[in-house]
Amino acid sequence: MSVIGHGVEIVTSGTRPASPFDGMQIYETDTKKVLVYNGSAWVEVNDLDNTGGLSDGAYNSLKRLDFKTRTSSYTATTDVVASAADIFSSDLTFTADGTSNYIFEFWCYECYTGTATSDDILAHFVNGSGTDIFRIFSSRASILSSPLTRKYATVSSRWYYTPSAGSVSFNIRAIRNSATNNAAMLGTADNPMFFSVYGPVLT
Repeated sequence: MSVIGHGVEIVTSGTRPASPFDGMQIYETDTKKVLVYNGSAWVEVNDLDNTGGLSDGAYNSLKRLDFKTRTSSYTATTDVVASAADIFSSDLTFTADGTSNYIFEFWCYECYTGTATSDDILAHFVNGSGTDIFRIFSSRASILSSPLTRKYATVSSRWYYTPSAGSVSFNIRAIRNSATNNAAMLGTADNPMFFSVYGPVLT
């Protein structure tokens, strides 16, 4: 049974009107949600038991799920992703739904290569087992005009990825493009490296 009050029908989530009209509003006493019928579906417009009265589904889906920092520099010592060490001491870890995109971000205020024209530092996105997923950044000294100097660059990468369903973990690995080149990513207490994940992305 429902009650009409001030133009809003008071119901529960199990007693929504069977024949709603476009623009009809309801308040569910069990969920504390306000919904409006748009002609084909109920759309949540408020959630009174959520901080600020925001809709859980409409506004709070995209949230930071995990966040890592590194306050020391990382020197690339290999040209093979599988044998490189993870930049962050612990992985980003969260539970994925298997269908949604998640936003990943990596930031490093400065990385450098040596002075040779072939010097290159490559940052790769890897899973918790260290398997390479794809490259997110590269910086090469050869893009500079002569005379060559050490190449410095800020890394600011943002990408979308859909992991398999379940608990997942990810990290970043940096390599140099040859076994002899000089390359590093810098991190300090004042300027740490950051790695974070947000999601799921609303569609």
